[in-house]
Amino acid sequence: MYVEIEFPPNGGLKVRSGVIDQGLMVIPTTDNKYVLVNFTPDGDFVELFDDFRELIKKVQEYYGDDIAKIVENELREYYGNDLVENESEMIQD
Repeated sequence: MYVEIEFPPNGGLKVRSGVIDQGLMVIPTTDNKYVLVNFTPDGDFVELFDDFRELIKKVQEYYGDDIAKIVENELREYYGNDLVENESEMIQD
């Protein structure tokens, strides 16, 4: 289950909730760590990673190269290279 709360510029808030049967969510923290939430049919679990490279390797292990590359690209696009600084050789390892 997830809850999404949006604060639109015109004030107020929008709340949506739903169920994720299978998938993942990555949440960068303010102290440069990454929370990986895995939604599975057997239950959900959470892992904390100290650096971006560790996160991508774990996503690659769980979900494969294609999904790991998508996660890397989306985080870089959304948060910029500041969040993922000094991690230039991500999935090539």
